[in-house]
Amino acid sequence: MAKRTKRRHDTDDAPIDGDYTVDVILNKDPAKHYMLANDEDAERFRGFGAVFTERREDGPRPAFDLGADEGSRIRVRGLWLMEMPTEVRNRITSGEQRRASERSKALDRQSRHSGGVVNRDSRT
Repeated sequence: MAKRTKRRHDTDDAPIDGDYTVDVILNKDPAKHYMLANDEDAERFRGFGAVFTERREDGPRPAFDLGADEGSRIRVRGLWLMEMPTEVRNRITSGEQRRASERSKALDRQSRHSGGVVNRDSRT
């Protein structure tokens, strides 16, 4: 008699750019890319050229922003609202995609050379 296995239940895919029902930015400048960042990531994004978004009337803000003094940095749900020019973001992203593609090709070459075995200690 065949062994019966439990039926697998997969959850719906999670959005990769945050919770789209909460992490919505209003009044965006089309020339800028906005992101919500925790303290650690905020420092990393600053290294890429992002700046903290300052609160201003009719400026960008998260949909769940309760407001604060104008001129202060925007923080909602423990995340900072940050921005950078879209052109800069696209340049960073294209560089990341190029490096990922190069790594993938190197792993593919390594796999073909080693008969399908690839590990961290292998060299191309």
